[in-house]
Amino acid sequence: MKATYPDAVNASAETTMRASLSPLVLWQSRLVMAAATVVFTGIALKAVLTPIPYAASRGILLNTAQAITDMRAAEGGFPLAVAVFLIYCLISQKRYPLGLLVVALNAGIILLARLIGVALDHSLTENVKLIVPEVVMTLFAVGGLLLRHRGASALKTV
Repeated sequence: MKATYPDAVNASAETTMRASLSPLVLWQSRLVMAAATVVFTGIALKAVLTPIPYAASRGILLNTAQAITDMRAAEGGFPLAVAVFLIYCLISQKRYPLGLLVVALNAGIILLARLIGVALDHSLTENVKLIVPEVVMTLFAVGGLLLRHRGASALKTV
């Protein structure tokens, strides 16, 4: 089957977009997702394998078997699911924007919840060490999305 003119133009535009996004934007996307994967995996492993010390380091007392299991499931299961999804996104450049969006939403919403907690609980001192990496992760993920959008927009004007 012969490709029609619009199909050929779209295919050419997609190839040009990939070329225009290379290498800076592609590597930035990979690094953000890989770093987030490492962070989420680390959190998950600590929560699943050593839930009592993990909780105690945050001032949380797990005094029942149910509490320990809940810590493993909630604090371990969710970050592990995010890490596995990010690995899935890293496999294909087509999924990079989705992976960056997942990182931006996770880090951004966690940051928002933490800032609300800081305001309500007056716990800025205790939370600064977590706020800084959450801000950095959010900014890099949003920056990656904006770079990709800028590259795509530049192609549309050509």
